[in-house]
Amino acid sequence: MQNPIFAGAFGAGLVHTSAHYWLYLSPLTGNYTILSILSIVLMIITYYMYYLLLTKNAGVVTQSKFDSVGNRRMTIVDLCIPQQKLDDYCTFCEIVKPRRTKHCRLCEQCFEEMDHHCLFLLKCVAKNNHVLFIWFLIMCVLSMIIYEIHISIYISMVTIDITWGRILYILFYDDAWTFSLALANAVSILWGVNLIRFQLSVVSKGQLTAIQVHN
Repeated sequence: MQNPIFAGAFGAGLVHTSAHYWLYLSPLTGNYTILSILSIVLMIITYYMYYLLLTKNAGVVTQSKFDSVGNRRMTIVDLCIPQQKLDDYCTFCEIVKPRRTKHCRLCEQCFEEMDHHCLFLLKCVAKNNHVLFIWFLIMCVLSMIIYEIHISIYISMVTIDITWGRILYILFYDDAWTFSLALANAVSILWGVNLIRFQLSVVSKGQLTAIQVHN
């Protein structure tokens, strides 16, 4: 079943990080003009891509594979006479699946060139949004890196001539919002970079996460 916890955590992290930047960091780091402009541009692009991913049709397949020889849509009979791979028939959607099409039991639909079902988006990543998904990951990682730079500038401004141990102590007890978001974004950067590396590795082989050929 769909689990809203992951999607909720991701959305909350996105909103909280943006709110912390605008309400907390931006007034103090506004003198860094280029950095501020870059932050705004990345934020706009990231939110726009997020909206597209949530609303765009990922590549739903509702019709059977087209038989160019018979000039018609195939049926299960075509898989039986002569006998072919019955796995090509989706018993849920009741269609003969086109090449590189897979059924998602969470979405309860078939998707062309389905890569995976993203728990953070509560929808599938397939033919129509796979490229957008990868670019969204890149934009997210870049945005988080810029955010961490703002955090570093903020720390250098409010904690002068203090040891790192004391800085962490102050952030943990007196500025938990900043500390928690800085830590969460740092971990998310590592996770995001690894996910981008994996996605590009799969794509470079002409494969999909859900349909991989292991030699």
